[in-house]
Amino acid sequence: MIMADFGGSMIKKEKWLSRSFAGRDKPWRQLWHLAGGSFFPILAFFVPIEIVRISLGIITAFFVIWEVVRLSSPRVNAWMVQHLRLMMKKEESYRPTGTTWLLVASMIVFCLFDKFVAITSLLFLSIGDLMARMIGQKFGRKIIFSKSLEGSGACLV
Repeated sequence: MIMADFGGSMIKKEKWLSRSFAGRDKPWRQLWHLAGGSFFPILAFFVPIEIVRISLGIITAFFVIWEVVRLSSPRVNAWMVQHLRLMMKKEESYRPTGTTWLLVASMIVFCLFDKFVAITSLLFLSIGDLMARMIGQKFGRKIIFSKSLEGSGACLV
């Protein structure tokens, strides 16, 4: 059993996590993924690529710094998990969030590839991720690497 200091008191991590996320449906997380994942690709249609790269770089740096602070401070982490639990997965309470990884990947894609390749790939990721989750939860039966084959197929279509 893992013991941790969450918000000033030593409690069992698993018990704290189950209370924090108990019975939570995650529609806000799905909306966040779609809106957040589509924001920079859509922005790139309307503003010069340099502005997209600069703004994405600033926001990515902020998120990476925030994650370092959050994961190194149990009090900050407990506050964040408590206030953002409607959008967070249980695992994200002790590792970087998917948003941070998406921002880092978006920054890499916008820096290494042509503007329209970056836009297309990131919109595919944003919409595909949402479809994979929806189809996988409703129709997923065959599990491979803790993901449903049906959801993965929906992402590709």
